[in-house]
Amino acid sequence: MIITIFLLSKTRAQNSNNTNCSNRCGDEILQYPFGFSEGCGIKLNCTNNKVQIDEFLIQNLTKNSIFIYLPAKCNRSIASIRPLFNDNFAPTRNNSFLVQDCSASLGGCVIPASSFVGNQIEVESCDSKSSNISCFTQQYHEGDVDVLSYDELNKTKCNFLFSAIAVEQNKEISLQFQAIELGWWLQGSCQCSNNATCSTVNLQGNGTGFRCQCVDGFRGDGFASGTGCQKGQFNFFFY
Repeated sequence: MIITIFLLSKTRAQNSNNTNCSNRCGDEILQYPFGFSEGCGIKLNCTNNKVQIDEFLIQNLTKNSIFIYLPAKCNRSIASIRPLFNDNFAPTRNNSFLVQDCSASLGGCVIPASSFVGNQIEVESCDSKSSNISCFTQQYHEGDVDVLSYDELNKTKCNFLFSAIAVEQNKEISLQFQAIELGWWLQGSCQCSNNATCSTVNLQGNGTGFRCQCVDGFRGDGFASGTGCQKGQFNFFFY
């Protein structure tokens, strides 16, 4: 089994001038709305020069997503990933969660946990309660919100979260084991700069969020509260 590890993009953006947002973590410089202080639209953690959400390492940032590293581990409480459900980000429906010790059938896959041992993955020993792994997936249907709620995952009646598989749906479908894809947004209606497009994110409770992106020929974060968009050959935020 091949484990793909994303590396956090090293952007060459300057600090946002329109907000008091600290955006440097070691050698990493993030572009608005991401940063590490109260003035940032989406506040992350900088721990030992590594960009994280709570205790979870961020592998990659894209124009739509945050990819989190979730190593395979038996008997990890589902409640442990509660910090990944936030006012500005949450797991998308592109994830398949590998859960253990379920009191009800999920109707998905069932994988013996022993199949992961000695297969290029170091896994802590599993007891009888976590000997099998089930899959929990919530596919997107028209009219659904774009991200999961913690209650949807918690209602599986499973006690443990072994790991997750993120499905990247770009030009080619790519499965990333030991990863969770989070969708991100700023709350409210579109507040993008000139020469930027706005994407609406449908949230729980009929709420909405938004993301901004500079159009071709312009570069920057695209946000009215950030650096906006300047004339340039490429958008330097995400790679």
